[in-house]
Amino acid sequence: MSGQQTIENQSINSRGNAVLVVNLRDYFAAAALEKASRGSNRSADEIAKRAFYIADAMLKAKEAK
Repeated sequence: MSGQQTIENQSINSRGNAVLVVNLRDYFAAAALEKASRGSNRSADEIAKRAFYIADAMLKAKEAK
C-alpha cells in the first residue's frame, strides 16, 4: 500500500484522509446483518452471531470455488 500508513483498523492515505480497513469476514458479516435480523425477535448478540455465521459460510463457499 504505497503512500499509506496503517494504524490499527484505520489507514491514512497519501492525502491525509482516514480510511477504515476491514477484513473480508467483517465485510461479509456487515452485509449479512439485514438478513440476519429480518423478521425476528432475536437479541443483538444473536443477530451478530447469525451475521458471522453467514459470513463464515460465504467465506467457505468462496474458498470451495
